[in-house]
Amino acid sequence: MDPIDLASRENVVDAKYIEIPYSGSYKSRFFYDEESKMYKKSQNNTEMIDYTSKERFVTKNIIVYNVGYKTMDSYGRQDMENTGSGNGYFISEGKAVPITWTKSSKDARTQYKYADGTELSVNDGSTYIALQPNGRSPVINAELPQ
Repeated sequence: MDPIDLASRENVVDAKYIEIPYSGSYKSRFFYDEESKMYKKSQNNTEMIDYTSKERFVTKNIIVYNVGYKTMDSYGRQDMENTGSGNGYFISEGKAVPITWTKSSKDARTQYKYADGTELSVNDGSTYIALQPNGRSPVINAELPQ
């Protein structure tokens, strides 16, 4: 399959560095490697290592979207409400575009669409999906931090 060219999509932005804050103490970061065309993941400033392969965790595609949530207990565990609809981003090949999502029930498949309403297609390879609490936004930058 040919790579999906997000550059032609509406509201596209460069995405070399992505930061997905989940809470004040939990933050995922992704760094785009132009050579491999993959995103390398870090969690709270620590490189993520795959348990089985012992190699750096990488992904080709990232989908991040907002959902409702509530704190369940005194430990701070969260109940994420991933049914309904909302907005998010699809990120791949160093680019990001806004998307929408819908999910009719807990047993239903989540449907992702580009802003123009067409169904989302992703590039071949792994896809990391991040649910982010409503009211939080990912940081999407054109440059890697120094």
